[in-house]
Amino acid sequence: ANLAEIIYKLGPAMKNNSITHFEVYECHLGVPEATFLFNTFRDMNSLEELCIDCEEEEGGVLAHLDDDDMAGCIPSLAACTGMRSLKLNHLNLSTNSCAALRGVFPRMATLRVLVLRGNSLDDNCTRLLAQGLSGCKQIQSLDLSDNR
Repeated sequence: ANLAEIIYKLGPAMKNNSITHFEVYECHLGVPEATFLFNTFRDMNSLEELCIDCEEEEGGVLAHLDDDDMAGCIPSLAACTGMRSLKLNHLNLSTNSCAALRGVFPRMATLRVLVLRGNSLDDNCTRLLAQGLSGCKQIQSLDLSDNR
């Protein structure tokens, strides 16, 4: 089964419950899967830790998404107001995704850890992230390594 099928089957169990941690590693993530997955987060207001990492063991990237695709998905994270740790790795995040994150961060007052490894972040992206994180007074760890 692919990730979209798994998420679809788990969907009813994931909505309006007390799941606090959600992790996805080494997954093939295309637009349908990402859209369905992020839409599910709209109903997971208890989510405190989210990790999506689409890097293969061999170092390849399994995400078949672009910056615009992710920019369209990210706003659903605004419902996760108790988010303490957000890790979005190897998802081809860039300017538009960072602008979307800038809009979401003010809702995440408890965010302590942000990891955006292996994306396509540049100087403009870091400015957008800094603007969004300015209100996150609890931030303790920021990892932007392996960006190109």
